[in-house]
Amino acid sequence: MESFARTLAASALLSLLLAGCRGAGSSGGVVPSSLQQQLAKTASFTVYVPARTPGVATPASLAVTLLQVNGAPYLTKAAPFTMNLTASTKGCTPVAGGALSCTATVPAPGGNDIFTLTTYTGLNGTGKQVATSQARAMVTASLGTKCTPAPNAPASSGAAR
Repeated sequence: MESFARTLAASALLSLLLAGCRGAGSSGGVVPSSLQQQLAKTASFTVYVPARTPGVATPASLAVTLLQVNGAPYLTKAAPFTMNLTASTKGCTPVAGGALSCTATVPAPGGNDIFTLTTYTGLNGTGKQVATSQARAMVTASLGTKCTPAPNAPASSGAAR
């Protein structure tokens, strides 16, 4: 039963992460691609957190890590962006039945970016891993962000590895 619930939670997380992905860039004219990575941009990911169920791991935090920009590994070793998934967290809104909808907005360089999104049972990215997935975000200077599933990036669930 716990395995089924975990798989169900991971599936819901994946579909909502990818469906809720959006971003923003600066407004204005065309910016040469060589300058796009220097501009401040963001990508946003919306996570649905189901109501707590006894015996089922429920996400309490989200960690977002930038993996690639334009097909190349992102070399800056910045710590992942971490967001607690609670009703009192800015960006989280209660929905029917005790569930939450939380939107994380993270800095993102211009280009075709790939992110890893991982949820954990504890606050601040601690505890056991609940689910992980990847999302691709096309961040541009004037068109915002278009997100799609990263190739070969199914959601997985289980304990932290």
